[in-house]
Amino acid sequence: MPDDPRATIGRRDGALVTAAGIFSALVGFVGLTFAVNALSVVDSTTFQLFWAALFFSFGLLTGLAMETTRAVAAAPESPPTTTGSIEAETVTGRPRPESGPQAGHRLVVTKIVIPAVLTVVVVGAVSAPLWRRALSPGADQPTWILAGAVLIGAIGYCVHAILTGSLMGARRWRTYAVASLAESSLRLVALVVCLAVRGGLIGYVCATAVAEFAWIGVLALSRPARGAFRLALDVDARRFARRVASAVAGQGASALLVVGFPLLLSLTTPAVVMTTASPLLFSLALTRTPLMVPLTALQGVAVSHFTRRRGHGLGQAGRILGLVGLIGTLGAGLAWLIGPWLLDLIAPGYVLSGLTLAGLTMGATAIAELTLTGVLCQSDTAYRGYLLGWLIAAMAVIVVLLCPLDLAPRTVTALIAGPVLGCLAHLISLLMKSKPHATLGAKPQS
Repeated sequence: MPDDPRATIGRRDGALVTAAGIFSALVGFVGLTFAVNALSVVDSTTFQLFWAALFFSFGLLTGLAMETTRAVAAAPESPPTTTGSIEAETVTGRPRPESGPQAGHRLVVTKIVIPAVLTVVVVGAVSAPLWRRALSPGADQPTWILAGAVLIGAIGYCVHAILTGSLMGARRWRTYAVASLAESSLRLVALVVCLAVRGGLIGYVCATAVAEFAWIGVLALSRPARGAFRLALDVDARRFARRVASAVAGQGASALLVVGFPLLLSLTTPAVVMTTASPLLFSLALTRTPLMVPLTALQGVAVSHFTRRRGHGLGQAGRILGLVGLIGTLGAGLAWLIGPWLLDLIAPGYVLSGLTLAGLTMGATAIAELTLTGVLCQSDTAYRGYLLGWLIAAMAVIVVLLCPLDLAPRTVTALIAGPVLGCLAHLISLLMKSKPHATLGAKPQS
């Protein structure tokens, strides 16, 4: 049976996007496992802090991708795209037809690439002295090389974010999946080569960053991908920039908790303790991977879906939040029972209690819930509520991390308390925004 063309994503394309997300999760997990087993504990800790900084920058730029998705999806006179083959996707090399008084001011995706890349370069270069030392608790580590690799990776990901955001907004899911698979595949190949030649810390760092330029090959080989840069957005340059700034600020707080959390630990933990924190950092990634990486991969699908159903997503989200909570609770139980054994199997010599692993899993569940409520706010253009929820969560996490507790209980408490408070802020914002709609809907239409 063919997929409904009105659906945000069809079954086959949904399966392909999900597979791309799962593959990305596996590549990330394999990459960290390679590093944990090939490097010393100190170098492994440094690599995981670099990984956190790099993916924190990607998390910031996800705000650019999500706003591009929303702007393309909301553009008027969007051509009806189905879930057919890549060849069936209409790419004429021209912007979408425009209408209305704002047509003359509308942006085309290609016009945002250079300003976005220049912004990344300037912000990264100016801010590097402030955060580069958080990349390594050891004084003898090459922090400037690590910071430079983060900046190079962020430049590459900036273009990748614009490309995938445009593809998601236009519902060109197969091309989006190809772009995501290309990035993950290049990272996997680079990491395998590094493992084979025993590249050491710097080798793993370079192998991780270079994957963010996989879009060069995708653009060279895919006409639909090139066409995605010619799609029109629904707003002018100033409004788009303002909305991207809001989305990036919200994603910044989001990314700080989702992938940048090890940096917060590094900044709030004595160096003598942090240099041996590799088992905790690896367990943090291990417990988050099953939920967060597929959820991140499908985040654009969710934004596109709820944008087209604006004002009606809260009821659907309740079921999704309940399902994620159930999965997380079951995962925490498994982590308590078999987590220590599994950790030692994957990373021999790494020891962590079942209670701590269960707590980390519940923390991952709380962050997944916060990500979902944030997607609802962004899709419903509740930008203030979106930003407020993530900022409250980030501030609560920082407050807990500053408490005089041991590293493991401090980590678990922060990862649960912060996201729970942020979820409440998101839900309250959505309820307040929906009340005027409900009131207006109750009145007779004139």
